Amino acid sequence: IAKALRTGGALVYETFTLRHRDQLPDFPNEYCLAEGELRRAFAPYLRLERYRESTFPALASLLAFRESTGVR
Repeated sequence: IAKALRTGGALVYETFTLRHRDQLPDFPNEYCLAEGELRRAFAPYLRLERYRESTFPALASLLAFRESTGVR
């Protein structure tokens, strides 16, 4: 995803965290990220402008920008 952004491009991403399964136990694990996983996935490649994790609803959200063409 980071490689697909042009220089100056923005990424807005929001997804469920594993805490979502506390609220809906039948929700599939494969749709949930661990605590901090979204941040770790993009921090090496993009400048994170905003990041948050909430408990209710159990979501991880970020806003990040690609600053250079040096993305691996």
